[in-house]
Amino acid sequence: MKNDPAVNNFDGTQAALYPHLKITNETFPRILATRKIEDDGAEYFGAFLTKTATRILIDFLNKKATAIVTKEDVELLEGAEQEEARARKTWDFKYTSDEEMLQVIAARKAAR
Repeated sequence: MKNDPAVNNFDGTQAALYPHLKITNETFPRILATRKIEDDGAEYFGAFLTKTATRILIDFLNKKATAIVTKEDVELLEGAEQEEARARKTWDFKYTSDEEMLQVIAARKAAR
């Protein structure tokens, strides 16, 4: 163990040797493992000693993560539900799954 370099004691050229967590800068951010740190607006965390440790952490975060929905997102969803109710000629309409709701919100944001 004494011959192993400390993971937090390296310069920028050695950073590529160790995996990092990358949280993408997208509408619905993804958590990825990467050895390449780019100037792409994403958040990078690390370095971690092994790829396995990074994967275990990503799996844990994906199980615990929830989508963040803003007030603006709720208003977009309500508008979409009202339009869907009018199209179906019903009094009320609600999307039944979280995935559907998130897709509608993303589509509405992209259409603007």
